[in-house]
Amino acid sequence: MALKILWQIQETEKLQFRLEKQLKEDEVAKKLRDIKHKIINMQERVKGIKDKDNNLKHKGDILEQEIAGLNQEIKSINERLYTDKNTNFKELSAHTKQLDKIKTQREEVENKYLGLLEQREDLLNEFKKIKVELKSAQEEFKKLHKTYENKRANIRKVLESIPTARSELIESIDKKLWLKYLELKKKYPDPLSRVDKGICSGCHIGLYTDEINRLKKEIVFCSHCGRILIPGNSEENQSAC
Repeated sequence: MALKILWQIQETEKLQFRLEKQLKEDEVAKKLRDIKHKIINMQERVKGIKDKDNNLKHKGDILEQEIAGLNQEIKSINERLYTDKNTNFKELSAHTKQLDKIKTQREEVENKYLGLLEQREDLLNEFKKIKVELKSAQEEFKKLHKTYENKRANIRKVLESIPTARSELIESIDKKLWLKYLELKKKYPDPLSRVDKGICSGCHIGLYTDEINRLKKEIVFCSHCGRILIPGNSEENQSAC
C-alpha cells in the first residue's frame, strides 16, 4: 500500500513537471509567435505601401501643377497666334516652334503622370491583397490565442491542485520511506521503478531471483541503481498465483 501511494506521488510530480514544461514550451505558443511575427511584417508592408503611395501622390500633384502651367502657356501662345493680326511670318514661325516644344514637354510630363497613376494602381492592388491576408492572420491569431489561454487556464488549475493532493499523500507515507525517496530524488527524477518481467525499468538491468521473491513481501531496492522497486503487472500476477 505504501509503495502504491509513493508511486502516486511520483506520478503526480511527473505530471507537474510535464505541465510546467507545456507552459514554457507549448507548440501553440510557438505558432502564436509565428503568426504575430507574420502580422507585424504585413503591418509594416501596409505602412510601406501607404508611404510609397503618399510619395507618389505628392509627385503627381507636382506634375499636375506642371501640366496646368504648360496648358496655360499653350493657351497663351494660341491666343497670340490667332488674335494678333500684326504678327509677321518670322514671329509666327517662332511661336509655332515654341508651341510644338511646349506640347512635346506636356506630353512627356503627362506620360510621367500616367506612369505614377499606374504605380499607384499597382500599390492599391497590393494593399488590398495584404489587407485580406492580414485580416485572415489576425482572425487566426485571435481564435488560436483564445484556445491557448483556455488550455493554460486548465493547466494552471491542475497545477494549483497538485500541492494539496501531494501533501495529503505524503501524510500517509512512512517517514523513513519518504526520506529515502527524497534522497533518491536528488539522484533520479524517478526514485521508484516498476519491475517488468524481472527487469528494473529504471536501469533496465535484470534483477536477481532473490530480489524478485522478496519484492512480493517487503520493500526492495534495485541492487544495480538503488531505486525503490515496485511490482509490475507480471510480478503481481505471479504473486497472485
